[in-house]
Amino acid sequence: MSRVIYPVCILLLAGCGERFEIVESSVEKNQSRPPGLPFSLMEYEREYSRLANTVSASPIDVMRYDLRARFDWERRLLVATVDITIRLLDADEMTTIVLNSFVSRIHSIHLKNLQQLNYSTDNSGYLRIDISNIPRELRKKDLVLSIAYEASGRGSADTDETAIEAVAQRSGDPITARVAYTFSEPERASRWLPCHNVPSDRAFFSAEFTMAPDEILIANGDLIFNRLEDGKRVRRMKYSTRYNLPNYLMAFAVGEFAIATHYHNELPVSIVTRRGLPVDAQGMLKTITEQIRTYERLLVKYPFEKYALVVVPELGSGGIEHAGITFQGELASTQSRLGYDRTLTAHELGHQWFGDMVTVKTWDDLWIKEGMATLLAEEATRNFEDQNQSGRLF
Repeated sequence: MSRVIYPVCILLLAGCGERFEIVESSVEKNQSRPPGLPFSLMEYEREYSRLANTVSASPIDVMRYDLRARFDWERRLLVATVDITIRLLDADEMTTIVLNSFVSRIHSIHLKNLQQLNYSTDNSGYLRIDISNIPRELRKKDLVLSIAYEASGRGSADTDETAIEAVAQRSGDPITARVAYTFSEPERASRWLPCHNVPSDRAFFSAEFTMAPDEILIANGDLIFNRLEDGKRVRRMKYSTRYNLPNYLMAFAVGEFAIATHYHNELPVSIVTRRGLPVDAQGMLKTITEQIRTYERLLVKYPFEKYALVVVPELGSGGIEHAGITFQGELASTQSRLGYDRTLTAHELGHQWFGDMVTVKTWDDLWIKEGMATLLAEEATRNFEDQNQSGRLF
């Protein structure tokens, strides 16, 4: 994610004497939004102070999240059911499962195919589910909780009100294609998905959506199916991962998209844009492929089944990485010959190795994945930035 580059650079400069003091001083004096960051530094610091105090909600290990959903454009709501497969780490003593949830409304919670469960929520974002009536023998097995809920898509992606940005036609925007996408990083997944929002608790993830026939879904994992139903009036799509993830890397985007794809060996590399958006698709695909080659030479083979750069509105000039898919703003992600577009793309791509393959254990580890992505981006853009081959870095 590009928004924490500046605090990370401060950390990387620690121990450099006067240089560090100058950088730190300039940050303190300028709390406005730095170029390329979707948040101001003051906003980041407020958010980080919350993350540092996040603790595990419950002694559980989540194994799977299986999401079935649609996006209600009239009400700007995600209408969903998620089946959460949970292993209790203290089955003999536990009578309550505590999850994290800031979703708009929970309709019901059932033990899969069995009884309805009692639950309560509070303003601190905890969802407490009473399992005292579940027999102890059953509690020693993996439980599947089915939660029916709604999550708001109103507001802007850089507020605390929602973790779903929904953009239909905007005044003055010649592109009328609509799109809704998640904005989870770093700790906002619980605003669109009731979950155990602890980064060390990794789980498998699937997303199945129904949508208009001219819309498509992009999500983590392999495409399981894509079909038209109900006389071709409804499209249904599903993705599922073969690997487990922390919640902050789970994501989806649904809308009226155009896709351009080519291959790096057997790896599909795509750029996904709102239909009608001007984009140097072939140039961006070539750039991404070159950057993948650089990272594979320096690190290991690209770790996921696909790489899709999803270009979205209302994300400004920043980006958010997820496993196999990255969301970047339309203002800085469409032109391969612009230096910032290349740098942002390289930074978010670098997260596929540091942040997505190697994930954080606690929220206060965020700085190292951001620092590594920043460092890697310099390598991936070296030929473009250092055309005289002087060997300069940064």
